[in-house]
Amino acid sequence: MDNKKQHKINTQIERESKALFSQGDVVWKKSKEEVWEDTFANLVEKRTKQIYFSNQVKQLSIAATIAILIGTVAFFWFHTKTMICPAGKHLAVVLPDGSKVHLNASSQVSYKPFTYYLKRELHFEGEAFFEVEKGKKFIVKSEKASTQVLGTTFNIFTRDGEYKITCLTGKVKVSSSINNSVILLPRDYAEVNDNGVIQITNNYNSSREIAWQNNEFFFTGVALSKVLQEIERQYGVKIKLAPELDYNVSLNLSTKHNIEDVLDYVCLPRLLTFTKEADGTYNIVQNN
Repeated sequence: MDNKKQHKINTQIERESKALFSQGDVVWKKSKEEVWEDTFANLVEKRTKQIYFSNQVKQLSIAATIAILIGTVAFFWFHTKTMICPAGKHLAVVLPDGSKVHLNASSQVSYKPFTYYLKRELHFEGEAFFEVEKGKKFIVKSEKASTQVLGTTFNIFTRDGEYKITCLTGKVKVSSSINNSVILLPRDYAEVNDNGVIQITNNYNSSREIAWQNNEFFFTGVALSKVLQEIERQYGVKIKLAPELDYNVSLNLSTKHNIEDVLDYVCLPRLLTFTKEADGTYNIVQNN
């Protein structure tokens, strides 16, 4: 192909291309400035959401850490350990400092193991003999009164509104609900009456108060129902007594024997008899 013919073809192509692209301009809905502003706004919004989400995650993490910390501290501060001695049993409890609590039947003691060395404090109901190691103040709290010691041995009985304490060694401070308080020395015995007044007996035969540890019990001028309640606790049984038979008695008994021998010992001298019902309950009645 000669040059003239080639030049003619190129000229024709150029002419047709110009005609095609000159038919109209591209029309944009937004200016360059508007397109940039929208793009920048989207980037800022996206970045803001990312920062907000990141801050939320941080706040939730901090809140969760604080909640866990508070929960852990609360657990260690308030956690309470309770030791329960059921009916028919005696139980020896050794406290973190080596102090001992010998629980009589149907008694319980509780304390906070994780803060015990900061505050040696117990909550107690029932009857127990305490052997306290020397150290910081040792407090035994009950519904009707509280007892404070440094290092001593003593016996507490607190049941059904009664509160009795016998000091065997050392020194004991007893405080009632009306803030009446007394100091007990060895062989001192105290009772807290219904009005919160503390009555003391000096040179008391303390051996009787702790004889329960050897399964021996001494009752002087006590309602028969009280005697039977103690027998219930020691043997884990239920005993019924007619109200008209609930007079005062004085007796000593040992729970080293079986339950029916003990009931015979209580009933026969008083012209009483007992029967055992189908559910295991003992029913005490007057002889015919």
